[in-house]
Amino acid sequence: VLFVNSNYNTTTTLMQHASTTTHNYNNLITYISAHTHTFLDTYIHTHAHTHTHFEGMRIITVAVVLATLHFAGIGFMLGSVLFQHEDSAFTNTQKPLLDDSAFTNTHKGVPDITSVEQEEQDKDHETTSKQELSTAKHKATNTKHRHNKIEAMIHGHEGPFLDIEWPSHLGFNNVRFQLEVMLYVANILHRKLLVPDRLRMRSCTDDTACANSRCIPLMDDYWYCPTTMFLDQAALDLAGVVLVTLDVDDDVARQDTHSVVGALDMMYASNTVWVDRIPRRVKNTLGNDNRPTHNGPLLHYHRFDLGCELTFLRQVSLAWGQEEGKVYVKGIWDEFYNINATVLRLQGPPLRIGVSLYSWASVNSLASFQRLRHHAVVYTPDVQRLAEEAVNTLLNSTPSSTMNLVTTLFTCVHLRRGDFVELGWTGADSDIEVVASALEHVRQERDGYNHVLYIATDESNRSMLAPLKKLGAKYWSDIVENVDSSPESLLFFSDYVGLVEQTICSKADVFYGSQCSTFSGGIFNMRAAHKSDYNMDTLSSLIKNKM
Repeated sequence: VLFVNSNYNTTTTLMQHASTTTHNYNNLITYISAHTHTFLDTYIHTHAHTHTHFEGMRIITVAVVLATLHFAGIGFMLGSVLFQHEDSAFTNTQKPLLDDSAFTNTHKGVPDITSVEQEEQDKDHETTSKQELSTAKHKATNTKHRHNKIEAMIHGHEGPFLDIEWPSHLGFNNVRFQLEVMLYVANILHRKLLVPDRLRMRSCTDDTACANSRCIPLMDDYWYCPTTMFLDQAALDLAGVVLVTLDVDDDVARQDTHSVVGALDMMYASNTVWVDRIPRRVKNTLGNDNRPTHNGPLLHYHRFDLGCELTFLRQVSLAWGQEEGKVYVKGIWDEFYNINATVLRLQGPPLRIGVSLYSWASVNSLASFQRLRHHAVVYTPDVQRLAEEAVNTLLNSTPSSTMNLVTTLFTCVHLRRGDFVELGWTGADSDIEVVASALEHVRQERDGYNHVLYIATDESNRSMLAPLKKLGAKYWSDIVENVDSSPESLLFFSDYVGLVEQTICSKADVFYGSQCSTFSGGIFNMRAAHKSDYNMDTLSSLIKNKM
């Protein structure tokens, strides 16, 4: 009863449990999960914020519960019948997952989307959703019969698939950003995203432990470790991610693959606005060269001002004609959806720091992207557990002099050093004395609290951090003995410790990050997903405002 009367998060948890504990009905669960993905894609895209959203989730939950109770056939048929009934009850009463106030509109004077235009966009998606779903099922069925050999090579997952170039030299936070952006592209195209089954780890601190792990050594203290030791596999599976080895990926590419040369370069073209999908009211007025007409319906689109930290915090809303040099309009769905191949490979670099690959044609589809990445790209349960234990250790280490203070204020700081300092990317926070003074100024403004300060940093020379130690700062080395490492933990890699520290900082009351650090950007994004009050800024901004 608790499962059935719950929301999306509980449904996700239930399906994760079902997929990991069911043995006799693995094929059934895989089948339901695949249809859940297709349904969620169409449903989220067209009815992202209806009040009946949770009703659809309850129905899928019912089907899964009955299936796992050995009422497989009846369960799926019941789910299908109820789903059709609920589909007729969908409304256009929409409320964004993240309230618009959670974003900063950085483009002043931009006209808001009128309710009429928004309704036209919603109806446009609604009138075509059933046709798209039917087409997607037809394409998947045809692919299944024509390309059984290829499907079997991709760990039994049925296509179609989306493949991109995954640069192996980039750090984890850059790769995670690419995953978040491209997962939505795959979602739009009704494809499963192919992702490398290993990602890079740096800086082994225990040669024996690293050698005995499931990681493969490379050169210069770099290792390839299983992706599922970074990210929660159950969440990836539900989002339609398929983990593949490089050999399998190359083999698939030589067979039933349609490669679009320079596709992602085209999407970065400065003269073109790329959106997830062109609204029909706009598309019907475009010329053959994809140029909007002056007397046609006005295109509104939305994207994020990513900054060099690659954050999804500041929304930019624009209308056609407000960006100089934009001549063409193209849509991801419009350009690539009808390509009939088991594997669609979009070639080109998926990441350019600070530049958005695409925009969204409605605030609803943008919120769908936010929801998808929040639920799909999450750290492993082991990382979450280690972070929780670390936070408890920090909060329980209250000095005796502050025991009489009722409220604890937990502040976390990411202090990026190393090459960032050498290249001058950190700005004013390169001087740790200045950083300490700014933090002390904030502490004086918030007198009456029991202050707990945690510093996540790659600075190996602890003497450099002496000014922060005077503030009672704690570091990973101060708390590592109080966390219970498991066989799945990779705490002997500094990058893995970084995942734990990001999670620690995401739970803090206040966070200050390093300018132009995607590590800090990841924390900003995590906090935006789970905290109603962000209470975060860069150290450079803090110093500018306080000093």
